[in-house]
Amino acid sequence: GVLSCIVTPLPVVIMRIQAALQWYILAGLVSYASAFQCMSDVDLGPASHAAMKGIALDDSTLRWCAAQIPDEWPNAEQPMTSIRLFKAWDALWGEDGRIAAWGSLVAYAQRTGAKVLIGTQITCSEAEDLQAWSWTKELLQMLH
Repeated sequence: GVLSCIVTPLPVVIMRIQAALQWYILAGLVSYASAFQCMSDVDLGPASHAAMKGIALDDSTLRWCAAQIPDEWPNAEQPMTSIRLFKAWDALWGEDGRIAAWGSLVAYAQRTGAKVLIGTQITCSEAEDLQAWSWTKELLQMLH
């Protein structure tokens, strides 16, 4: 008999291992994420129609401290039900921290049941727009 083998090129194997490790690390981040709470002695009482409201998450929070998005409306003690991102990521921020920030965002959405609305850019640079759209789709896939 003839024995035939399919040999996967080493660079492909390395890429698959890297992708698996990223998801493994992300899973670890998700399990350790916890609620961030604002502390204040001010109580504004319940917000009107809180379930129909959300917050716009600024770019700095997304990039640097996505694990600290409040679960409740500050000073109202009602759950945050939706957040809006202006973009999934920015090329000027580099790749460092992107997966971790997204992992924190996914953990937040899973923990709170909040909807995540994501904007994407349309500029005069088709290449930059395609990258932004690619990141948007990648983040949406993680949130799905």
